[in-house]
Amino acid sequence: MWWTVDGKTLDKLGDQRFSQNNSQVKYDYGDRTMENVLLIQDFLSEDLNKEFNCSVRNEKGFETRRAQLQEEGEEPRSRR
Repeated sequence: MWWTVDGKTLDKLGDQRFSQNNSQVKYDYGDRTMENVLLIQDFLSEDLNKEFNCSVRNEKGFETRRAQLQEEGEEPRSRR
């Protein structure tokens, strides 16, 4: 399981702000459930325009999912 940022794996990205944390969250009848968290230190607004993908390959196949970052906005104000 691995992350890519703009099509590059973290080791080839050259930006030390990005790292990943891999852990096993479940083991049930021979099947493992893994979690891979992308960590971003010192987040920059330009990171909102990057493409983040998490991929996994095992004996059952290959899968990739995209994560879309969104800027947090102000809370909606009530109308009077």
